[in-house]
Amino acid sequence: MTVDIKNRLQKSLQTALANRKILFSIGLFFLFIGCRTDVHPIDASSIPQSTPKGMVWIPKGSFYMGARDHDKNALSREKPKRKFNVAGFFIDITEVSNAQFSRFVEETGYITLAEKPVDWRLLKQELPKGAPKPPDSLLQAGSLTFKRVDVSINKLNDISQWLQWTTGANWKHPYGPHSSILGKENYPVVHIAYEDAIAYCKWANRRLPTEIEWEYAARGKTKGSIFFGVTMRLYSVARPTLGKVYSQMIIAN
Repeated sequence: MTVDIKNRLQKSLQTALANRKILFSIGLFFLFIGCRTDVHPIDASSIPQSTPKGMVWIPKGSFYMGARDHDKNALSREKPKRKFNVAGFFIDITEVSNAQFSRFVEETGYITLAEKPVDWRLLKQELPKGAPKPPDSLLQAGSLTFKRVDVSINKLNDISQWLQWTTGANWKHPYGPHSSILGKENYPVVHIAYEDAIAYCKWANRRLPTEIEWEYAARGKTKGSIFFGVTMRLYSVARPTLGKVYSQMIIAN
């Protein structure tokens, strides 16, 4: 096997492993909408008389979603910018914590995807045809973790530049097998895959949100392209710290 082919296979393997958990492996903010099991939005004709504990009401409204017309860094799927009308909904004020997820696991015995060994039969379907099976040591349970980068990142679609596969990383061991969530009970739970999120929502009598619902809530009253409440200068300074706690935000009903 030539060095070039070997390198490409290794990158394909890493990408496939990443796809196994990338959606929620780095972090997870469950922000719940409503308290019902159905998936229809709450009627936004008026603000409800009572607010569920730990939630806040997001009134109906409209916003523009998508990249600015002249944004050179935007992906094709982020254009064109479009206007959306959103019904009102309840949303959790804080994230789902390690303590909350722990209660779910204790009551159900649930095992997350990151805690299960990689299934080679499924993984090879995402690799080039005829790709050799990697050593069993690479197919152990694990997840993606951030790694420090001391060079410029040019290709934002190559996640291997800032993420690495870490055997033994899961929600109980966020940085790897020698880490723990002891003393971090109120931190947001991390290393949660889509199927884990679905299972949690069913247990909590909730649903996952649409991307429109999440972005509308995240924007608050801001109108600009940066809707997470910091300037680009601040983001640039804070980025090394954010790399340790970055999470994708999720809502549920």
